[in-house]
Amino acid sequence: MKIRDAQNLDARATVGSALLVVMWCIAVMVTVLILATSTVEQEMNSVSGRIARDRARQLALAGLALANNPAVKPGDPILNQDLGNAERIQVHITSEEARLNLNFWLADERQASLVQLFRTWGMERRDAERLVYAMADWIDGDVLKRAQGAEVRDYPVKNRPYNRPFTTLDEVRLVRDFVLLETVRPDWRSRISVRGQGTLDLMAAPADLIIGLTGCSPESAALWLRNRWGRDGIRYSDDDVEPSLEQALAQLGVAANNGVGQWLTVQGPTRRIQSIGMAGDYAHIVSLVMAQRGGNDGEGGGGGIAVPPGGGGSLLWKEERSGTIEGLLRSGGNDIQF
Repeated sequence: MKIRDAQNLDARATVGSALLVVMWCIAVMVTVLILATSTVEQEMNSVSGRIARDRARQLALAGLALANNPAVKPGDPILNQDLGNAERIQVHITSEEARLNLNFWLADERQASLVQLFRTWGMERRDAERLVYAMADWIDGDVLKRAQGAEVRDYPVKNRPYNRPFTTLDEVRLVRDFVLLETVRPDWRSRISVRGQGTLDLMAAPADLIIGLTGCSPESAALWLRNRWGRDGIRYSDDDVEPSLEQALAQLGVAANNGVGQWLTVQGPTRRIQSIGMAGDYAHIVSLVMAQRGGNDGEGGGGGIAVPPGGGGSLLWKEERSGTIEGLLRSGGNDIQF
């Protein structure tokens, strides 16, 4: 009897052990299956994302080709297309003179206007003057320090300032006290350029640049912005007007003999194109700045002829950005026109 009981116990122990092994094997298989499913899902998402990014780039380049077609005018509906299946092309064409060319406005005779602009953006006069003079010391070709300016001894890093004109906006951020401007104007990149002829295009510039550089009243600037593109307020539409510079200054309430008038224009000669291709959650952005062929190279000043809507020109700058729409808006939303 005892022997039989012992055998029964051994049998039950063997069955229990086998059951544990089976359960353990099942748990391992389930874990492997979950991991495999997760890996496959991640790989599919990765492939899907790569396909969407590639498609967005194709669409952006297609938009760029459309913008450079001589038969396509700025504002043409073909530059803003909803292609279905969450695909879209958006192309924006304006003049680079809609932005402030920092190298141009840092000339001695224009520095007071730049100080005035920074003050309208919220900087104190002393801070604005210190920054402008530090910028001027950065782009001049000598090591002589202006009053309130900044030369080698004012920088903790060697080989600064560069003592040449700015070539990128990232260089501008290296100037002493520039953080003070960034604090009051976080979207400064959408207002400042280091390319273009230099004169401010009153037909394309935003109100704050017009107010800051001309000294006109906010009310006059608001009225000008409502009227400069015709009654519908849409540029490149049928009711567009083409005012002369004198007419524009009169509407702004700026005296024709005001010194700043010679640094303004109503026809910016340097073309900026931003082509955006969107596919699903992804977007690709191609930005170009082009000077008119045979015209100004973007470094000088004076009057100019507006660049034709399509056709050739010399490429001054090109940038491509890619990512999710949300990520692009977070990283540079002030300079992106979705």
